[in-house]
Amino acid sequence: APLVYGDLLILNAGDHGVAVEKQTGKVAWSSGKGQNGYATPVLYQENGADRVLVYSADGLHSIDPKSGAQAWFHKWKTKYEVNAADPILLPDNRIFISSGYGTGCAMLQLADGKTKELWTSKEMRNQLNPSLYLDGYLYGVDGDTGGKATLNCLDAKTGKELWKTETGEEFFSGGHWWGTVSSPVVDGDRVYFIPGGDRDKKPEKWCSMLCLRISDGKVLWRSGGDI
Repeated sequence: APLVYGDLLILNAGDHGVAVEKQTGKVAWSSGKGQNGYATPVLYQENGADRVLVYSADGLHSIDPKSGAQAWFHKWKTKYEVNAADPILLPDNRIFISSGYGTGCAMLQLADGKTKELWTSKEMRNQLNPSLYLDGYLYGVDGDTGGKATLNCLDAKTGKELWKTETGEEFFSGGHWWGTVSSPVVDGDRVYFIPGGDRDKKPEKWCSMLCLRISDGKVLWRSGGDI
């Protein structure tokens, strides 16, 4: 999706973005013909200045939204050069990044215009949609489309996996696979997740939504059938 910034629309295209005027569609600035990523540009502030995070096929760029000038770059390559899950901004100038295809995730520390990897992990591989950050924890799908994904919870400070719940083979009913890479939703002490799938393929597995206990990932109920 494009990012609206003042009179500009900033899109993930080219090496690290392109901006067009909202009213006319005229290109305001571009970043060349490099291979872009797939994630939505994310606006944030760094040292009092507006910046935008934009993925390319090679990694994460921080740019000036007014000119497109690059402030810094963090290399992050995947097997198929796909960086699709949006980067997540955390307190204390941290940025969580994650990609699928076996890549994994990393917590970046931003300081003085440079990034440092605080930790990396293979326990959260967001192929399409990003994880959710709340109160020191990360909730998201580990795995690619294909029905073998799990819903995981990580400690955002250390990257340690706190719990993992099988959502792919247990609840995926075949057919449409995209639910296995969706983002969860948290409400109070519950996590809600859409496994996806085709009701007609495996009706005994199909459910439109799962509800899990936030403390340990235990499935409390599912729509379309009893646990």
